[in-house]
Amino acid sequence: MPVKVVESSMNVLQAAKIRIRNVFANGCKIYLSFSSGKDSLCMANLVYEMILSGELDPKQLTVTFIDEEGLYPSMVDAAHRWRRNFLSVGAKFLWFCLPFKQVCVIDHLSASES
Repeated sequence: MPVKVVESSMNVLQAAKIRIRNVFANGCKIYLSFSSGKDSLCMANLVYEMILSGELDPKQLTVTFIDEEGLYPSMVDAAHRWRRNFLSVGAKFLWFCLPFKQVCVIDHLSASES
């Protein structure tokens, strides 16, 4: 059953944790898209800490990472660290390496993928 809390003094972190608990409360599989960017690093950290504290069931979670093979080494290193973290608590971590066609907005009229 979803947790419903409305407080005027609630901060962003508290609200995020309530939303995450609500998502996990339905008992369904949860997929967390991870890119190694700042937003997904924050979400991964929140979910991981909540798993460690026993608030979330890691068996519901599958983290997905799409490796475009053009990432900065620091982003790949972060993905490896978070993969180890999530696997260590019993969550799944899927690492996809797929060819992607990147469309460049600046050069949108040409057939080029540059």
